[in-house]
Amino acid sequence: MDPIVLTKFGETLYCFGVNDKTGLSLSSSKACGAAVGIHYICDGTIRLIKVSGTHNVLHCDYCSLRVLIPVEVDNYGKLRVWFGADLTEEQRLEAFRTFEVCRKIVEAMVGRSKNKMVGTE
Repeated sequence: MDPIVLTKFGETLYCFGVNDKTGLSLSSSKACGAAVGIHYICDGTIRLIKVSGTHNVLHCDYCSLRVLIPVEVDNYGKLRVWFGADLTEEQRLEAFRTFEVCRKIVEAMVGRSKNKMVGTE
């Protein structure tokens, strides 16, 4: 499943679900406090936290990013639509390009680290 861009600054959620309509139900009482994905770049776990009768928060355990969402946003598909409405097409494309470039840099760094560990570099 494609990542979901949460903010205009490119804060991105890697989802744990199988697709936009299945996987974790964001509305279930069991989901509150449950991990819903990983926060790209800090790699923190993003959890769903109930904060009121009308809103939940997506909260990153590592960097403390907090993003308010209405309780009606109850699955990954609706989450994608909710955040997509706040971004222009250009902003979404830029966030995706940034994501792809950073992913390649991280993969290259991890590859070099593994080579150093086994003494092949």
